[in-house]
Amino acid sequence: MHSKKTIAVLGTVILALMIGLVGCSGDDKVIVTKAVDDINIDDEVLPEPNYFPLDEGYTGTYKISSTLADPEFVTYEVGAEVAFGGQTAFEWFSYDSRGTDTAYIVVAVDGIDYYSSVTSRAERILQFPLEVGSYWERYADLGTGGSDGGGFGDDLGGDDKSEGPDDQNEGGIVLGKNLPLSGDATMNVTAIQSIQLGDGQSYANAYLIQNDLGDSRENRYWYVENVGLVKFEIGVQTEGGTSTLGELVSYGLPR
Repeated sequence: MHSKKTIAVLGTVILALMIGLVGCSGDDKVIVTKAVDDINIDDEVLPEPNYFPLDEGYTGTYKISSTLADPEFVTYEVGAEVAFGGQTAFEWFSYDSRGTDTAYIVVAVDGIDYYSSVTSRAERILQFPLEVGSYWERYADLGTGGSDGGGFGDDLGGDDKSEGPDDQNEGGIVLGKNLPLSGDATMNVTAIQSIQLGDGQSYANAYLIQNDLGDSRENRYWYVENVGLVKFEIGVQTEGGTSTLGELVSYGLPR
């Protein structure tokens, strides 16, 4: 018993001497130790800023202008949490000139996933952390460079069918899907910008996310912390001009 205590004491003394030697090295660095119980782990983990608000009742209304039709307004609204394929999801409503549509939003560990119906595949809207130079694939099964071949940008003006069987357009600006996403599956975070909308409202530190649409066109989306999507451009021509422009005109929770 005495020999074990002696070894323990000697070990403690040696450890103290080693720490002292390091602390008195030539560059005068001082090592400060701290017990694990004194460290607040929560202070070391910073939550991802909220770029897609999902409070029940939160709405965003957009003025959508197109070279193919007169301007219209579309409103998105966050519904209640519901059971969804073994997980929970938020109902996601859209209201346009045609009526109401329902989709679902699932918060994943590293991003936000969108489902156009209870049987559709997941579409990654945002992937965290948002950093300039980062990218992700909207559909895991398409891989880099794939395209969904339809959706909002290709479903304006009354010609095409969208992903859903009942989404035949009859003219005007109509949502081909319950979010303004289309084109190439690879989404690229390209810049942080300050932007001003047509009504004079301005936003700082907006993340610009882009993807290709084909035929020398691209889509652009701007997201702002605690607001969400504030502006989108669908079918921007490389030589200038935009086929579809959406700008946020109001947002928030009901009073």
